[in-house]
Parts: sequence; C-alpha cells; structure tokens
Amino acid sequence: MTTLQAAIALAAIWLAVTALLLGLRGTLVMLGKRKADQFLPDSSDQSPIIQRITRTHANNYENIPAMLAVLLTMMVMNVSLDPMWMTVLVAGRVLQNLIHIIHVNHWTVQLRFAFFAAQLGVIGLGLVELAALAF
Repeated sequence: MTTLQAAIALAAIWLAVTALLLGLRGTLVMLGKRKADQFLPDSSDQSPIIQRITRTHANNYENIPAMLAVLLTMMVMNVSLDPMWMTVLVAGRVLQNLIHIIHVNHWTVQLRFAFFAAQLGVIGLGLVELAALAF
C-alpha cells in the first residue's frame, strides 16, 4: 500500500464511521423516536453499541488528522516507507475501530491498544524519516 493509498484509506475509515453514526441517529429521527436536538454528545442516553460507535468516532477524529498530516507531509517531501508499513497502519486502524465497536472488556482494550501502538510506530517511523531530511 502506498502512502497515498493509506491516506485515502484513513480518510475513508473516518467517513465510514461518521456515516454509520449519522445513519443510526438519522434513523431514530426519521422514525420519530428522537428529535434531532435530543442527542447527548457522548451518546450516554443511547444503546451501548451507539455509545461505542460514538467513542470510536471520537477516537478517529482525535487521531486520524495527525496521521494524515504526517502522511501528507511525507508525500510532499517525497518520503516513503516500505508499503508493508502503510498496510500495518491502515489494518491497525481498521482493527482498532472494529474492536472498539464490537465489545469492551479487559482483553479487548489491551488488544485495541496494541493496534493503536502499531499505528503510532508507523507514524513514528515516518516522522523519523522526515526529521532526517530536516536536520
């Protein structure tokens, strides 16, 4: 996977989770079960699955922009990592999201963190390569 493909995939992941949350909330509004202004920001007034999707969405908008900034800078500066690392980055984000949405317990939190750590490792490698150009 190229750096460009990874950047597009991360943006698509963010969009997919956002669309999922919007679709679920929109369905509740369209069915007359909720008014559009009745949703709490953390979804604590909704089902556990919607709460987990909301947390996944928040995690994505907390982390994906920084990852995209590094990837886009790498592209502008013509810096690339082995395509395997880009695959690790995207796969880590997908798996972290899926685990976040599916279930939360002691073991899944640890597994989710491992996938996040892998993503940070890849972004860290990109930063090291960029720093080598800057200094």
